[in-house]
Amino acid sequence: MHDEIKRYLRFLEMERNLSPNTLRAYQGDLRVFSEFCARAGIDEPGDVDHRLLRRYLSYLQTMG
Repeated sequence: MHDEIKRYLRFLEMERNLSPNTLRAYQGDLRVFSEFCARAGIDEPGDVDHRLLRRYLSYLQTMG
């Protein structure tokens, strides 16, 4: 999933012209999500489903 995140961040930088601060925020959020996915045994973006997203949102709420 790491390569896909890098490509997405590059797209945001080059095509959407987002500020460096915004890119860092996206990068941090995507890193946390990627780590959550790895702990759940998910390593391909296509394997993410609505149940995983709901668990992730619950995780974020628990973390504050």
